[in-house]
This record gives sequence, structure tokens and C-alpha cells, in this order.
Amino acid sequence: MTDIRIAPCDLIYPLEKVLKKDLDKNEDLSTPAQKNSSDIVKFCHKDSHDRILSEQMLTVATTPSLHTFFRIEALKELLAFFTAPSSTLLTNNASSIDKQKQANELAKNYLKKEILKIGGSIEYISSDAAPLPKPHAQISLMNSQTFFWQNTSGVQFSIQRDGKNENIVLYGVASQFNGCEATNRFIPKPGTAVATYKTDPTQGPLAQLQFPDNQVELINNAANMGYNGLCNVLNTGVECGYLTPTSKEEADHIIDQLKKSGHKIEFPCIGNIPKGEKNHQTVYQILVAAPAFGYYRWPGSNVTENQEREIAYLCALHSYRAQFKQAIMLAKSNPMKQIIFKPTAPGLGVFGNPVTSVAKAFYCAAIEHKQMLEKHQVKVCLQVFRGRGDSMLMANILELKEVKPPILTR
Repeated sequence: MTDIRIAPCDLIYPLEKVLKKDLDKNEDLSTPAQKNSSDIVKFCHKDSHDRILSEQMLTVATTPSLHTFFRIEALKELLAFFTAPSSTLLTNNASSIDKQKQANELAKNYLKKEILKIGGSIEYISSDAAPLPKPHAQISLMNSQTFFWQNTSGVQFSIQRDGKNENIVLYGVASQFNGCEATNRFIPKPGTAVATYKTDPTQGPLAQLQFPDNQVELINNAANMGYNGLCNVLNTGVECGYLTPTSKEEADHIIDQLKKSGHKIEFPCIGNIPKGEKNHQTVYQILVAAPAFGYYRWPGSNVTENQEREIAYLCALHSYRAQFKQAIMLAKSNPMKQIIFKPTAPGLGVFGNPVTSVAKAFYCAAIEHKQMLEKHQVKVCLQVFRGRGDSMLMANILELKEVKPPILTR
């Protein structure tokens, strides 16, 4: 196997100072420090400076437990990974891959532990292993009483409404494969995620910002620690959560891996009560991602349109399979509640994923789960921003009917 490029970002200050630092138990870490744009890790170059955890990174973290997390003896054996130059992380050896997987597991365990402390829940969702669907002559959900499209003026308003009603709602939220939200190949430094997301008016950041600030920072901390939902699937092509092949050869390799092991992609699903007055209902967001083409293609790349179309389809297929699976699990565990799944269409727009590929993936996953969704009366409402754009085109391709809120409870 070759190596996975995971966030070789420029984080300064030695980790040794952090381990030796005496912490003030009365220090207030509940509010992240507000940093300017110079505090953001700007761009993840392949040959960036040594990848070192920073003292600043921990002093602006959201909970004191993050300090003790890094102090425990079990982490000492991983210091070599965190302090290794990024160039050594890009080598072709099993040892490097093992270290990356260790970092991924550490990040997952850290996030699960910390999310529980703030009253939330988290699961890492993968699709079930299943053969790739056979080609469909036609994709249409026109006569379905389960699948619809829904006009939205913004996910931030929808989440706030759903925090006040009695339905249980699951959102598919556009993110990167490391769970963080970024407009380019960088990861915000720990403690700066909230401030950074407030400068990005797109769906993913707006969705995450509807939940407690410390939850936003915890998810970003995990990205900085090396969380990578593709860690057990791909062994090439990931920069700061962005999946973009650089060549036809690499694209073929990614396609092969997605066909064989795409069901191992992990998507974090976080449940919590949105911040805001009168909110009382837990709302779930599953952070899903798509390959970055369009404006994000690497200069000089010779990846073909057909390869991009295949990668987009495979990523979307496993993403929607996992999301439908989670919606059904929520229905099984809440039999007296109406479950509403509100998927979006990550990858459309600036990421340049073909609408036909994403629509085909949605349809295939929907047909596979249709019987169980109907059995548990789950309503699926594809979110279309202001009734236009690529998401509207996708809804038209699928021949979905519009549903208008409110959706009646049981």
C-alpha cells in the first residue's frame, strides 16, 4: 500500500513543552479564543514544515480534558508520528500507514469521549458491504411516498426549527473527509474553527455553527489530530480532507479501492440539541464529503472526465448508503417518533461532481433501502436551496415531488 496524505499542516511550537506545562485548573477554556485569519493553517503543501502539535493549539482548545488527553503515557509512543516531517509521512511503507491509522483511531476515541461530555452523541457510520448496483435504464422516484425534495432558505434556519419540534431529524451535511469545514486545503487551528466558519456562508459551516461552539471546536480538534474517514479505504490522494487525484494512474487506483473497500468509509454522525432559545430536541448531522474536482483540480492533472465521473459516483453511493442506513437505525431506536432524513448533494457546484453521477448514486442507494425506509415510515426530503441550482436539477432528474413543511408527526 502507498501512503495516505493526511493534513501535513504547519503547526508550531514543540509538543514537549505542552507535556511539561503545568495547567491552571481554574483556567477558563469554555470559550475559544477569537483569532484572525493569520491564525489559520493556510495551505497543506506536500513538503510543509515539520508536523508538530503546538502549545498554542492546546491552550485555545475547548476543554481542559484535551490537555490531559495529550499528557497520558499512552500517547508518548505516537510522538514520532506527530513530530515527523511531512515528507516522511508520504513514503511507501506499512509503518507509516499504521501510524496514520493509529492517529485516526486516537482522534475518533478522543471525539467520542469529548462529545459525550458536552451532552451529545457520536457514531461513525459506514455503509454495509454490498455489490455495486447494476446499471438502471431509468432513475425515477416520481411515485414514491417516501422520497421528496424540499425548498430551504438555509440550513441554519431549518436546524433551528427542527430543534423546537417533536420529530427526529437527520441532516446530511457537506463537509470534508476529516469532518472539518474549509474553503481550501487547510485545517483551522484548534480553537479557531468557530471564528473561521463564521467567514464561510456555505451549507456545511452554517450547519455546524447551529450547535454548541465547543462541539464545533472538538470536531475540528479531531481533524487536526488526524481523523480521516478514508483511512481504511484509500492509501493515496487525500490532502486536509480533500480527495483529488493528481493523475490518471492515481485515479484508476482510487476507483479500484473504492470498488473494493468503499463500504469502509466512515462518516461521523453527531447528535445534540442546537443552541438557541426554546430548542429541546436532539438534531443529528452526519458529516459527509465528496471528491474535489472543478476549481480544486491539481494544475497539470491528466485525470479524465470519465474517471472523475466514476469517483464521484462511487463516493456518493457509499455516502448515501451510509446515510440511509443511519436514518433507518434512528427509526428503529425511536419507534414512536417520526424520522425525517434531510440529505443534501455534496460535490455539486464548485467541487465539480457531475449531477448525473450524484443523482444516480442517490437513486441506487434509495432503491436498496426503500423497503426498510417505508417499513419504518422514514421521510426523505432532499434539500434544495431556494428551489434552484444543481440540487434542483438533481431533484428533477430523480423526478421527486416537492413537500412543504411542516411534515406531520405520527
